[in-house]
Amino acid sequence: MSSPITITNILFYPPYLETLVVNTYYNLSEKVDDLERLQEPHHSLVDLTLNTSYMSPDILKPSAKWCPYVKRLRIEGAGKGTLDIVSDYFPNVEMLGYNNNHTLPESHKVLNQDYDNNEPIIPRISMNNMYTKQNKGRVRAFYSNVYGNRRGVTDDEFLRFLQKKKKQKTLEILHASMSITRPQDTDGEPNNNSQSVYRIEAASAILTLNRLKTMAFRSDEDGVYEPLFCRMNRPSLKYFKLVESYVLPTMVDTLINSQPPLEGLEFKDVYIKDNDQETTIATQCMVQLLNGYAVTSLQGSNTTTNLRNVMFENCKFISDDVLDALANIRTIQGLSFEDPK
Repeated sequence: MSSPITITNILFYPPYLETLVVNTYYNLSEKVDDLERLQEPHHSLVDLTLNTSYMSPDILKPSAKWCPYVKRLRIEGAGKGTLDIVSDYFPNVEMLGYNNNHTLPESHKVLNQDYDNNEPIIPRISMNNMYTKQNKGRVRAFYSNVYGNRRGVTDDEFLRFLQKKKKQKTLEILHASMSITRPQDTDGEPNNNSQSVYRIEAASAILTLNRLKTMAFRSDEDGVYEPLFCRMNRPSLKYFKLVESYVLPTMVDTLINSQPPLEGLEFKDVYIKDNDQETTIATQCMVQLLNGYAVTSLQGSNTTTNLRNVMFENCKFISDDVLDALANIRTIQGLSFEDPK
């Protein structure tokens, strides 16, 4: 009977391997052998996908030592604690997919090429400090599934990730799902304890992301994290997607005050209570937002950016007034609607 193929076996033989994709129905622990057999880190591997049924932080950590030059990392089936490991022990990762359920885009198509830096943070000649936390890091894109998957980002890990000063200086793209995580869904737990320490921290955290150009997020069911995302709105922001908002007026106020204007807006599954008053408030908010862009579009060449693309998916507050406001925005090039389910 032949021996099972392991990640260690794969990395041991092709020394010039640049991309490795591992798709397995097993836990990651069953696909990792004794990585110490490699004797030295794999210098060529820069793109790594680990799509497993489950991975623990303990089994992911050794990969950081032996694959320290990975720049694109996609992990599926990540359990609690794995985001901390990636944040602390994979300093060269620029693009991170975390339970995203989608293939990562090509880096050069979505990241600002002016910020490229090909020199590795960890020297190629040394294995020292491989298991110590790295103060440096260069994550530029973070993707978790904001579309339909119920697997969100663990709140405390995500807040620690964002609060790292280095991350705030490098992040350009942020897709964050704050919906319940798989363990919470499996155990039938509520989304989160609203009195938890990290939720109190999120309510007052100040983040400075001066390179952030794209932000998409799925709200937690209590709307606790939405004010945090409001405060992350920066002049560099060009595209904004909101999924399942529970405090739409607050979000709209933030978007109205965005300077310069955004180039793309997308609203999906925005929560509206089943009563006329809430629907009316949501409609008024959207009309106010779009009317602001209509005024901006009349300024023509006096603005450096203009709203070009708008998408509404499963939003019950669309009315004739909203359509009239859209019609007044002269700069719109793309418009998409999907009927409420």
